[in-house]
Amino acid sequence: MNNILLFVLSCQLLQQIFVFAQNDDECYCIPGIICPEGTIGGVDIRIVTPDANCPTGSTYCCVIDDDNNCGRIQSPRPGDGTSGGKAAYGAYPWMVAILTIQGSYVGGGVLISSTRVLTAAHKVNEFDNDDIIARLGAWSFESENPTIDIDISKISIKRTFNSRNLQNDIAVLRLSSPAPIASNPNINTACLSSTSVAPGTRCWVSGWGKNAFINGQLQSTLKEVDLYVWSKTNCQTALQSTRLGTNFVLDDSFMCAGGESDKDACIGDGGSPLVCLKNGQYVVVGLVSWGIGCGDEGVPGIYTEVPYFYNWIKQQ
Repeated sequence: MNNILLFVLSCQLLQQIFVFAQNDDECYCIPGIICPEGTIGGVDIRIVTPDANCPTGSTYCCVIDDDNNCGRIQSPRPGDGTSGGKAAYGAYPWMVAILTIQGSYVGGGVLISSTRVLTAAHKVNEFDNDDIIARLGAWSFESENPTIDIDISKISIKRTFNSRNLQNDIAVLRLSSPAPIASNPNINTACLSSTSVAPGTRCWVSGWGKNAFINGQLQSTLKEVDLYVWSKTNCQTALQSTRLGTNFVLDDSFMCAGGESDKDACIGDGGSPLVCLKNGQYVVVGLVSWGIGCGDEGVPGIYTEVPYFYNWIKQQ
């Protein structure tokens, strides 16, 4: 009986590998004979499928993403930082710093699976995938806290992205290898949702952007600020009172948050996530896109509305 059970389980394992192997974007050649945590495999690629090629001494490993663990934090949590808006170390494990291969800061991003980073299209649309890297586990660029740098294998930008008005300002970066989530407590994914967040909800945005619109400086340590979400109607009305004028129409791909004095994302925060707590898990609902100044009373910041692109993101 035990032999029969073992045979059945082995067949189920191979079936899973075959399913994953049909999408090479989720499978990798890993040196050695044992797949790392968070992946399934451990079978030589020549046994799985003759169409894939792994070098001798490597194993074909396919990623398993656990949505039940996305957006979960033990401690510290968003809001547990020090005065001055500095985020606590480890409070935003989904936060990604996008850097050039020379180490210059490009913008923020959010880890949404072990192989996908979500960011704003306007931050990466002028780069090739081999020009940038994703730094995971980052907090301070001046500290020696451990981080993981992973190359980008593909940049997917929404086809309808408009670089002039930033409509559909969203991109997915595919990592060249899976993020080591299981072995790094300061690295985790944020959850996705197909449902828009309700106006009035208090959420959190984090990033390394400038501390002021004029003469501001990029921050060496991750900052955080809590913001409330606006209805699109009220947001459009508020923006029409700015230099945008009364004919301004807020595109459906945007959402708004903030509008309190000195509480805002700013220049350099582009692509950074706005997350909201829902049923014990943090969900990414927005990506920093643009704004009129920074931190002005009654003028909300504009974010790419992530749920609006839920189906597109899942296809990347």
